[in-house]
Amino acid sequence: MTEHNYRDLADELGIRGRQSGDQLRAGCPVHGGRDPNFSLHVPSGQWTCHSSCGSGNFYRLVSLVLGVSLTAALDWVAEHDLGVYTAPEPTGALPVPERPRWRLAYEAATAEELPIWWFDRGFDWVDAQAYDVRWDAAAQQLLIPVLWDGALVGTIARNLKRGLKYVNSPGLPKSEILFGLRRPVPAIVWVCEGPLDQIWLTKHGYAAGALLGLTEERGEVEGRISGAQLRLLRDCHEIVLAMDNDEPGRRGQRAITDRWYQVGSTRQLRMVTYPSGRKDCGECSPDELASMAAQRTVAV
Repeated sequence: MTEHNYRDLADELGIRGRQSGDQLRAGCPVHGGRDPNFSLHVPSGQWTCHSSCGSGNFYRLVSLVLGVSLTAALDWVAEHDLGVYTAPEPTGALPVPERPRWRLAYEAATAEELPIWWFDRGFDWVDAQAYDVRWDAAAQQLLIPVLWDGALVGTIARNLKRGLKYVNSPGLPKSEILFGLRRPVPAIVWVCEGPLDQIWLTKHGYAAGALLGLTEERGEVEGRISGAQLRLLRDCHEIVLAMDNDEPGRRGQRAITDRWYQVGSTRQLRMVTYPSGRKDCGECSPDELASMAAQRTVAV
């Protein structure tokens, strides 16, 4: 197997710090600064920023630091890897890569049947085919594939039974993508929270990307817009913020606004006002969306 030398790779990435045991402590290479609020577990390559950048594996770290895709990060590690390769024991047959469980579930689901719930929400077969939405009857889940640069990187399951409303597949790189956003990025992009909001906006003619949710933990909004997502949007002429019309959504919008001023012009950001009783874009009629678009204002 391949054993990466994460200590040397960290040096190649410009991470300078002090190692104690298996932990390397340094200033965070993602958000910068000299405070040693970043730790790297050298044997595994797992890292954590104890400030605001989150955690993940070494490939995700390379992606965030260099501002590149996960595929490019894999290439970077391959080019700079100083590890060793141990050949597997001969078995007489080529090894077959193990397919992740979420992908097997998606491939086994059907596109020929969909729950009435999908149509009650205002979607149709054309919408389902455009996004290749599938139905897992056994789990009672609507499976929405997440594509990035043409590759399937995970799924979002919309539960129609008790439990969490949305379940992301393990390892979904949600902080590195904007669900549904087409590239090259359009001049005007609406930024919303969930995948169904994105599908609904696109259905009615608005280019959109979804952050895939904002959740609250310890009184703070987690899942706020990341540096990678900011870089995807900074060349847009206009970004229309359409977070959920509730307190977590408003706090998330303020967090996004604060971060945006670090990389873009204040003239690029707009915000919408929801009609009374509407929580998100998916609850708004086409006429209401048109009114929101016409009356959008500068985000402050």
